[in-house]
Amino acid sequence: MGIITGMSNEVYHQQSGISSSAVKAVYKKSLAHWKGEKRKQTAAFSMGSAVHAHLLEPERNLVIKGPKTKRSKAFEEMESNLQEDQILLTEVEYNVSKRIEQGALTNSTCRQALEHPERKNEVSIFAKCPRTGLMLKCRPDSMSEQTAYDIKTTQDASPKGFSREAQLYAYDIQAAFYVYVCSLVEELDIKEFAFIACEKAAPYIAHMHVVSPELMASATERMHQTLDVMAAAEKAEEYGTGWGDYTLMALTPQSAKNTGRLLQQWVRDKILANFPKLQPDDCRSTSMGSNGEDVLLSPAARKLFPYSVECKSNAKNAIYKVMEQAQANCPKGATPLAIVKANRQKPLAVVDAEHFFKLTKRK
Repeated sequence: MGIITGMSNEVYHQQSGISSSAVKAVYKKSLAHWKGEKRKQTAAFSMGSAVHAHLLEPERNLVIKGPKTKRSKAFEEMESNLQEDQILLTEVEYNVSKRIEQGALTNSTCRQALEHPERKNEVSIFAKCPRTGLMLKCRPDSMSEQTAYDIKTTQDASPKGFSREAQLYAYDIQAAFYVYVCSLVEELDIKEFAFIACEKAAPYIAHMHVVSPELMASATERMHQTLDVMAAAEKAEEYGTGWGDYTLMALTPQSAKNTGRLLQQWVRDKILANFPKLQPDDCRSTSMGSNGEDVLLSPAARKLFPYSVECKSNAKNAIYKVMEQAQANCPKGATPLAIVKANRQKPLAVVDAEHFFKLTKRK
């Protein structure tokens, strides 16, 4: 246990111990996915490994430039003669990997971390978790002072783009796991984790993303909960999915956005139909998540339709129940009207939307 330098990546993966990939597999999917996990050698994996080699171990010249295509005898021959840790790429792949390297070194913040005089690159760390008794392992790409770094090749290194990717692939769990494993080794004092995101297409922008203390605290709690689940599974020797017999599919956040967008467009179309003189630009549905009104009206449209519209699809509140009661009690020939009021709020008059638009229609 402790820090091991000089261990190859291949040998590291052969060692027993729970890695961040295993923890992420359980966190995102299930115990069954952890036990059924296998390392896959893909083109993206090779490119990522090549970029790591360029940036972290340039002196070893591990990335080999091959012929133009993998479907050639020359490529097969070169592949069969590869030494340990060497990575063979096609000519195009190699050129791309060098551009990604240059993109990372062009960013001063990334370069400072990658070329820190006291950096420790590609060291293997093993420690026993005192809470669960599980043997843990990690291999940070680089460490210097109190920060551990991980290099990620990505389609989008922008703050928003990489944040989405981090959420999708549970990078925060990886960060929390690495910092925790490092904390179990006396020689290390790692307090912070950062990702060096390198775009793998032109213009090959690189950007550093530091995990905030708030996200680290949240991820650490979730990571420990996942380790507890894994420890219990090891003890019971049961590694199921835990998904039950079936799942009732619910409305996803994206589906909810689509439904809300359709409602806004329905209101817009009703207004335009009621006032034929208005042009499409006089009444527009805003983008989901934007601030302000859900339907934007021009001064001309506002004069004809003096209302500010707020659309809420799939609203989970008592208004619908009140309307159902009003409809149930409504005599023939009358129109249901619900008057609702919350504490310290003005009363609201609620009518059926179709009825409302009939009232506002220009005759």
